[in-house]
Amino acid sequence: MRSKDKIVLFLFGIILTFGLLLIIPNTVGIQREATISTVAEKDTYVSTYYPTSNYGGIDYLQTGFGIFGDIIEAYFYFDFSDKPSSFIRAEISLDFWAVYETANFTVCLIEEEWNELTMTWINNKPSKSQVLGHIIVSSNDIYTIDITSLVAGRTAISICVYIDIDNYVDEYAYITSREGYYFAEDAPQLIWTYMETAEITITNPTSSSNWEDLYTYTIEWTSLGSIEDVKIELYKGSSVVEEVTWVLGYTENDGAYGFYVSSAENHEGTDYRIKITDYDDSSVYGYSDYFSINTGNGDGIGDGLPFDIPSYNVLIIIGIISIFIIIFTKKRLKGLK
Repeated sequence: MRSKDKIVLFLFGIILTFGLLLIIPNTVGIQREATISTVAEKDTYVSTYYPTSNYGGIDYLQTGFGIFGDIIEAYFYFDFSDKPSSFIRAEISLDFWAVYETANFTVCLIEEEWNELTMTWINNKPSKSQVLGHIIVSSNDIYTIDITSLVAGRTAISICVYIDIDNYVDEYAYITSREGYYFAEDAPQLIWTYMETAEITITNPTSSSNWEDLYTYTIEWTSLGSIEDVKIELYKGSSVVEEVTWVLGYTENDGAYGFYVSSAENHEGTDYRIKITDYDDSSVYGYSDYFSINTGNGDGIGDGLPFDIPSYNVLIIIGIISIFIIIFTKKRLKGLK
């Protein structure tokens, strides 16, 4: 390749690289599914074997047929107070356990007015109505039933879970109650699925920051969406040089984290960036501006490239740079003749 071609190619690379740095945003929001869970407001069960007994407020429920053929039914009530305006799906989730035989459980709507602390088989037991579907329970697990089509026009929903006589098996199962769960996913709950914008925007460091050894600096950010924990990394150019949240691998998404610049790491340069990632979804992340570490420029105010210039000025900036490069190239090519 001739010298003139090499110079032109090199200068074109500079223009393209600088232009991309200005155009590519540090933060890109994505649309994704998210969920909100509402634990049952009340739950209980009743049994024909103990027709006057109440079981409200205990850690477990039963449903199915007892060893003497007695009928056992479980009841749940969920309100819609946490319903997202843009929900796309609604499901009731129940944790079945102590399952020893596959059984076909029926789920139906019931009257919404009942008291879990006074209900018995012979007292205040709500009447059944529309069958919503069936749950085939074959092992200890969490099972769901879709109620999306029933949400419109309602502020709550109440269901009964039982085994219909046509599906009789000499077996019953336990269901974790709202008083008895240890893990959130085991609770009897109504799960709302909706679309959200997930985004992380880093506000500190900025392009004027210059961090120095033996000082602690606060990394700051804002976020959109249901992001619980984040991972923070230090980049030099396009390479990871340090995981800032290395102790646990993550930190709470509270908008601030202290970073100690250790002299042992030998950080130095103007092309550092912080990257913050949603710990549970690596497709959601944000980069800070490029900033300096140990460049000897004090606090760095006013130094460095203007990476925070608004995108609508990008073409003007590239145009100006291009003019200067063309002038320089012409002079340089004349000198090579």
